Amino acid sequence: MILDDPLIAHYSVSKDTSRMSISFYVNGYESKQKREKAIKARQDEWNKQKRREYVRLPTFYVNYFDTEKPERMSSLDCDYRNLNELFENNTEFLIYLIIKQDDGTYLKWSPVLLPEE
Repeated sequence: MILDDPLIAHYSVSKDTSRMSISFYVNGYESKQKREKAIKARQDEWNKQKRREYVRLPTFYVNYFDTEKPERMSSLDCDYRNLNELFENNTEFLIYLIIKQDDGTYLKWSPVLLPEE
């Protein structure tokens, strides 16, 4: 996974690597313009209402987190998919976040999907 991928909205890893979180843009909301257009459409919908009822914004992000130390791997001798392959399927909720370290090893987390509020 390339951490500067445009599908990644945000990620963080604590200094001791015991916590990590990552957010991906939902398909269709990858660009700021698309998100702003969706917000404006919902604001217009709300403004047209005679009785101001709640209008929910679309979900822009899918969030994952992990609070366990990652597994250290010396090589990538396992099957893996990149972000585009993951989002083409849209059915997988179990992911691994693997980050290559400067020493050539890899850290692998097993984050869980945060429920949408």
